[in-house]
Amino acid sequence: MSKVAEKLYVLRQHSDALLQRLYTIKNDLNDPNLRPDIMKTTLNVDMKKLFAKLAKDAPHIAIDELEKVQGFDWVLNNMTQLFNQVHPIYLTFRELMQWTEHAQQTILEISTNANIDFVQDVNFLTCYDYLQMLVGYVKLLLMMNRIKDKELVVCLLNLSYLKLNGTPEPNIQRVWQLFKDFENPIPKLQEKWFTIQDQVGRALMGLIPAFDRGTFNSLNIKRPLEMLSEPDRIPFPAVDETYQHLSSYQDVVEWIAIIYSCCPDALTKTPDKPIKMTPLVTSAKKNKEVPLRCYEILLQRVLANHLVIPLYGDEVYNFHDAFKEYVMIKKFGDLKKEAKTLKALQEMAIEKCQDYHKELRNYLRLQLKSLLNMMKDQPGLLGPKFNLVLAAISMARSEIMWYFHHNNYISKLPNQKKVKEVKETLISEMIYLMDEMLYVCVQHREVIRKYSLKIIRGLYYNKLRGLIEQCRGVLELAKVTHIMDAILNDIQHTEDFEALRLNWKRVEAFLSGYQFKQSLPELTMLFTTMTKIVIFSKHVDGLYDELVEKGSLKQLYFYKEDVDKIFSDGLIGSKSQPLYSTAFIRILNTYADNIHPQLNPTLRNKIGQQAVQMGEGMLGQLVDRIKKGLDLLNSSHGYRMLTHQIGGDVAAQIILRRYGKNKQYIEEPAVPGVESNFDNNSINDMRDLERNVTQLLYSLSRYDEIVVYDTAFYPVEYLRTVLEEYISEYIKRIATTIDLTAKEMKNDALQAKFITPTELLNELHSFMSSLKIIEQCCSLNTEEIVLNSILEHFVHLNYVESPFGVVQTTEPTNLISMYAQWYTEIVSDPQKYKTLYHPNRQTFVSTKETPIQTYNVEQYVDYNELKALITLTGPYGFRAFNQSLLDEIYSRSEKVREVLSQSNNALRDIENKLYDEKFILDKKVRQSLQTLEPLLGLLIQLGGILEFRRGLQQALQSSVRRNAPAIYDVVDSAFEQYPRNFYGDAKFLPIDALATDCGFAEVDHSLRLKLSPLVDRSQVWEVLPIAFAALVILDKCWKEKDSIYDVNLEGWYNNTHLSITAFHRLLQAVHSIKSNKIMDLEKDYKRFAEFAAMILLHMNGTKGYEKQYDNCCIFLDRTLKTSKHLDISFFEDLLPYPLIRTTYVRFFEPHQFEELAQEAANMEKQAAQNNAAQTNANTETETH
Repeated sequence: MSKVAEKLYVLRQHSDALLQRLYTIKNDLNDPNLRPDIMKTTLNVDMKKLFAKLAKDAPHIAIDELEKVQGFDWVLNNMTQLFNQVHPIYLTFRELMQWTEHAQQTILEISTNANIDFVQDVNFLTCYDYLQMLVGYVKLLLMMNRIKDKELVVCLLNLSYLKLNGTPEPNIQRVWQLFKDFENPIPKLQEKWFTIQDQVGRALMGLIPAFDRGTFNSLNIKRPLEMLSEPDRIPFPAVDETYQHLSSYQDVVEWIAIIYSCCPDALTKTPDKPIKMTPLVTSAKKNKEVPLRCYEILLQRVLANHLVIPLYGDEVYNFHDAFKEYVMIKKFGDLKKEAKTLKALQEMAIEKCQDYHKELRNYLRLQLKSLLNMMKDQPGLLGPKFNLVLAAISMARSEIMWYFHHNNYISKLPNQKKVKEVKETLISEMIYLMDEMLYVCVQHREVIRKYSLKIIRGLYYNKLRGLIEQCRGVLELAKVTHIMDAILNDIQHTEDFEALRLNWKRVEAFLSGYQFKQSLPELTMLFTTMTKIVIFSKHVDGLYDELVEKGSLKQLYFYKEDVDKIFSDGLIGSKSQPLYSTAFIRILNTYADNIHPQLNPTLRNKIGQQAVQMGEGMLGQLVDRIKKGLDLLNSSHGYRMLTHQIGGDVAAQIILRRYGKNKQYIEEPAVPGVESNFDNNSINDMRDLERNVTQLLYSLSRYDEIVVYDTAFYPVEYLRTVLEEYISEYIKRIATTIDLTAKEMKNDALQAKFITPTELLNELHSFMSSLKIIEQCCSLNTEEIVLNSILEHFVHLNYVESPFGVVQTTEPTNLISMYAQWYTEIVSDPQKYKTLYHPNRQTFVSTKETPIQTYNVEQYVDYNELKALITLTGPYGFRAFNQSLLDEIYSRSEKVREVLSQSNNALRDIENKLYDEKFILDKKVRQSLQTLEPLLGLLIQLGGILEFRRGLQQALQSSVRRNAPAIYDVVDSAFEQYPRNFYGDAKFLPIDALATDCGFAEVDHSLRLKLSPLVDRSQVWEVLPIAFAALVILDKCWKEKDSIYDVNLEGWYNNTHLSITAFHRLLQAVHSIKSNKIMDLEKDYKRFAEFAAMILLHMNGTKGYEKQYDNCCIFLDRTLKTSKHLDISFFEDLLPYPLIRTTYVRFFEPHQFEELAQEAANMEKQAAQNNAAQTNANTETETH
């Protein structure tokens, strides 16, 4: 028995490895960094003359002459290094030479000694290996000729070998002859294969049924890949020959395109049974009655639908040129008349092949989607229908690679404008479906394996045993009975069928020889059955290798730039492209499989690391697109647009348009109020954007883990990590636009950079709306991530221990610290910014004297803004604000103490003389109190801080009551169970701490503890009541225009009313520190009331106090009326009430009839206008 099968198997396997090595050598020699050192342009020695001399004498080496050539010294000094660099390349060329010799010898043996008759439907396996070997032969020679400088490499190897060993390399002449013989491989092979053209012609002619089954028309009509077209046959196994032909359809196309170019005489053969079909192109002189040849039946259809045939990687072969140059010009047989048809076929391919394959891809995509859904729903069908699935993914893989091969080839053509280029927008879906189908097959491999094993050992075993008995005579004659018995034994007792397959290939090749041609019809059923057994056996022990062979997209590595572009475009693509983005990351794991792990582990590792880097980049792009989408959804083009449409700017514009006076200045709103009448398709754009982000998120969450080479990616966890940073940066970005140097230009275009709390809260609400999309698509708790970011920026560890103090930590300053600092600066000095604390509105407002560079404080410290601020920051945020405000209070209280200390003696002296009849509040007394003048300004500053602090406490109380009502009610109830703990009783402090965090402001332990170092053991605070009353004596405090009490404001425009607040809070704080009895505080208030009453009595009628007396009287009266620790009757007993009443009457009388007077003036003006209009009307009538 000849070893034809073994030779074909080894040659075929070896050709694949050689082709890979030749491609790698070609790329390395083209890469300036990977070439041998002697061939690099960066070498400091000019090697051109040496190379020219080597090429002239090649392959012989003339050492004596070379020694005189420039560059030889460098070669001599680096001989070992040179040999090590060029020797691996030469070994590949030598192995190629040996392979071609063995291949040619095998071809001659098959055509002469064995004289095998190849029939696709009979000896399928032998025919497949034979034709693959022929195609591999051509591909190797074509790839060899694309290697530049291969002759130079051989010469350098021979030179280094000669110098190191003393003799030339023994095979150098044969390798050199290979280069020369196959410089034009197609004509040379036409000569070498002239004797096998008849045999090859019969083999290729047998491909007609197989080729027809894979055309788009056949697939569309017969629907072999559709399961639902025949529902009653769904449970039956897919064992038809159609599926094995479809699985190898790309190979069939390559056989026709490549082998016919080397065996052109075979094109003239006609089938035994004439085939009726319309040729794509016919010659003008063609006799229509002549039977169609293989040229019309096979080659024309391949030429019309393909421009190139892949060799390896991104290397392709334009077989149109081969037929034009090496077949038609030589005028083989009657093909001399087909030159015009060949040109027409090339033009047809240029114009229509892209459209043809686009339709085919679309068909395969729909079938893959249907199959995938069915197999996911019913994985048990994978067993009987695996051949169908394998055929579908094989054809889909071929079409995907066809798209990249042709698009890459077209882009490199000099006249590419003439070639129609089709951009496939659904290629990403095909890649995803391929990847998913492979994943489903691997996931349910046991179903496939067990079913295949069962059908082999059941149906096919019994059938095979019967066929062996029928053909026993032939098998005994061929002496292969023992092999067939071994095959039967393997079927029953083993699950490793590699030996079975090799044994059958040996038997099939032997029985296909000339000795058994007469018995071939008898053996046909045996051949067919064994072919199916071989196919099913691969499903048992070689399923993974089979999936890689038929469905792996590893060769996309060679088009990684194109793949990356499709991936990038698909992220913002239309329809469903973004939904399949992660499939591109998954296929990166196959890139390293392009290199055999034993042949070149270094290159394999390099490609694997490249794949990992590409995976990182793709995942980064995907998440960046999600981030950008979230930004857009959170912008004025996203959810905020809906806010504007629903009762926002649009509603205001409608009202203004209806009732406004200056209608000519009214512009249409930027965003319309109804969806049916909008500009620039804003709503649809937002929906498209939302769909795009949703699809990307679904794609990202589709896989828990993606493995690329030696790295595992966890997409959802990566998204979580990026989102944490993104959300943190987003909150920081929108909340830290504070610029303490840049101020708002009032009534100007320049707006404040600091965002108000309500705007910030609305930003976060809109942002949370966009983040909800993530929760719908991924198993991520976005609220938790946002909360962590809020805690990071709005909670500082210095303030988490207690509401009454600060614990210093090493945590850096965060947003809450910046907010507290900025707000404290704004409210701590109303005199600096010329702002006014409005007693009725209970907030700071700007005035007409506010400097143009300052902020409009009412936009930031209004009660609604404070509520928004507390909603953002919570009790921990209030603690940070509180401590910042207390620091300012402490610094100003220090100054108050200094002022009191300087005025202590003068104040006590005045207090002692108040009841002296001779005491007069003259200029001398005023001069003695000059050191007291700064007190009013300091108290106004303290009052501003304290009022702002009280507003924050009210906002906190409202927030806790609304957001945590149960906690608020419990704390409120506990707080009411004991008297107010003004003096810091330790047993009540825990409840007081809870009450402070809930916004209760009646007991202020934090202020008491802060001021304790200033007040404790200091006697100057005893004069605070009389010092505050003595302020009325100082004329400088009451000379300003804004120091006059305003009836409508119920205060002073210079914020004097803030000093009253500061006085009460300071006096209470001082007594809570120095005493534990409320009676002591009441005594101080009585002392203040007595001193104030006596001062007013002395001021009444005293010259120099006329202008300020009324103001001072109201000032002291309001101070006493706002006190909670003194009955006003005590003051009225000291100062007669008629005096106070007279003062108020003098202030309120001018304002009593202001509204009536204004109304009367308006009525008189209207009457005058009516009279004038009537007079004009009468004049016009008389004229008429």
